[in-house]
Amino acid sequence: MCERLYVGAGVVRRYNPDFAAFAERMPAKGKPKRVIRVALAHKLLVRLNARAREARAAFSCAGLVGQNA
Repeated sequence: MCERLYVGAGVVRRYNPDFAAFAERMPAKGKPKRVIRVALAHKLLVRLNARAREARAAFSCAGLVGQNA
């Protein structure tokens, strides 16, 4: 799972300006490349969990959670 997050962090860094700006600030603070990649993976995981939480809330409001389809 961690390897997938690291790869995903590299892709997100390339295509998302927010992640790219975050990654550009880290070397100025003296952080090595591996620490930057772990920080990006953590930031990505936090955002993915937030999206999942929002999706669960949207489905529960629609009455779709807990029903057998």
